[in-house]
Amino acid sequence: MGYFRAIYHNQEISERAFSLTRETIMLNQGSYTAWFYRRKLLHELGKDLAQEINWLNSVGLIMEKNYQIWHHRRCIFEMWMRSLQTKPSQSTSIGADAQETPIIGTAVSSSPSVEPI
Repeated sequence: MGYFRAIYHNQEISERAFSLTRETIMLNQGSYTAWFYRRKLLHELGKDLAQEINWLNSVGLIMEKNYQIWHHRRCIFEMWMRSLQTKPSQSTSIGADAQETPIIGTAVSSSPSVEPI
């Protein structure tokens, strides 16, 4: 955990830092800071979001009652949707067809908000 605190404090952007977020999350699944920093590194390093989703699928059942993994997953899908909207002609390894992207984007943006009880 000391190494993670050091890279986070210095805002290190590297593969080493990215790898360390995984180790930190596996040790402390509830660490909001580790999940947040992992998202930042995904963006800054231009990592493949499909690989991140595959990793989330593999560890999801271990952490199924953890809010942070579900929030992270939602953020990753939102990042993925934004990337598809800016590059609609490129196909992705997740498997979405470029013709379906506008439909998916519309469905996500028009989903009803939940009102408090």
